[in-house]
Amino acid sequence: MKEKISDHINYDVAFKVRDEDKELVKNYDLFKVNKQQDFKIEEQKFEEDLLSNSTSKFSITTELEYENSSDLKSWNDILAIFPNLKLDVSKDTPLSKVNDDILKIKETTIKLGELLFEEVKKAEVEFSLWYNLENECIPVISEFDIDVNTKDLTSNSQKENDIFDNPVIVEIDNLYKNLQNNFAVDKNNTTKTEYFYNYKKEI
Repeated sequence: MKEKISDHINYDVAFKVRDEDKELVKNYDLFKVNKQQDFKIEEQKFEEDLLSNSTSKFSITTELEYENSSDLKSWNDILAIFPNLKLDVSKDTPLSKVNDDILKIKETTIKLGELLFEEVKKAEVEFSLWYNLENECIPVISEFDIDVNTKDLTSNSQKENDIFDNPVIVEIDNLYKNLQNNFAVDKNNTTKTEYFYNYKKEI
């Protein structure tokens, strides 16, 4: 859960499936949402993470914004939001927190600008930093993002095709790979999710 501080405090809860198998990820339906009074849909996206070892991880995400902290306790609470999410999990299975008691993260996002492609297709460029609140001097994770709204890329005739075949996405892929080839990159990097799950507090 992310606590966002702007004009007022609210809470974002992101539901995400990530895997190296793109087709597997696309089979999880996180876009069909039963709307409820205590949240609104903040963002829905399908994305590709290009890692420095030249592999890709795909993910599908729905992020919900709550005015107050969410009260999700069991798998049944998840199904009440995502009715088409089919997993072999008992409805009464309780939800558990991962490293919530020992790890608190502060995230800072810097908007760097925009990229324009043919026919003025626009991509947002951002740089995100994660800081462990026990030591805010040095970031533990950094992430360079190029975000494209798929609604800007697809026409009615293209909707049945794989969005990752779109020329703009291919051009962004090439840009990422050229950046990795021409600048020093840590080959042992990790994603933010993997960092959170694998974190062990030093004693």
